[in-house]
Amino acid sequence: MTDPNPWQFEDAGLPIMRDQVSTVSIAPRLFAAPECDDIVAMAREQGTVKGGTGEAMGESEVRDSDICFLWPGPENAWLFERLQQLAEQVNRTYQFDLRGLFEGVQITHYAGTGGHYGWHMDLGTGPFSARKLTITVQLSDPESYDGGELEFTSANLQDEARRQGAAVVFPSFMTHRVNPVTRGERWSMVCWISGDAFR
Repeated sequence: MTDPNPWQFEDAGLPIMRDQVSTVSIAPRLFAAPECDDIVAMAREQGTVKGGTGEAMGESEVRDSDICFLWPGPENAWLFERLQQLAEQVNRTYQFDLRGLFEGVQITHYAGTGGHYGWHMDLGTGPFSARKLTITVQLSDPESYDGGELEFTSANLQDEARRQGAAVVFPSFMTHRVNPVTRGERWSMVCWISGDAFR
């Protein structure tokens, strides 16, 4: 008598493929243009600092951008509620075990002198190890700048992802980058939805 093949997952009732795990989702009108302008105004009022990578804050060949973080408060509760609702809706596809948005939202400014962020993942070590979903929102009018495209190694974005107020949602382990901005300035918002360890 031979042992059963341990790789016959169908017999165990387990799914063989989860294609949606590497899917990029787009919400083309998550925020209206005036709301995007309000978010940028909040960032300008707070002031930005040079963005870094991981624990190495400051100048980097990988990243050239300025950032600030917004935290929940009475004046911006609508912003966090909208992001949380989107995460819950999109996660019906991913089916990740999520806990919530705990890092605030990062507002990023890419200047037209080559502001960029090279290939990277948002999932990392230490405080970044709980990230499961990334949401990035286009805050700038796409006609106000050139370059600055969000790209993935394993997915292609549609033109509607550049629409002002559009949100792109993806698993935080997907490799992506922001190409250099060559004219104008691009503002974006990024947040990470955290959860228990992948298993």
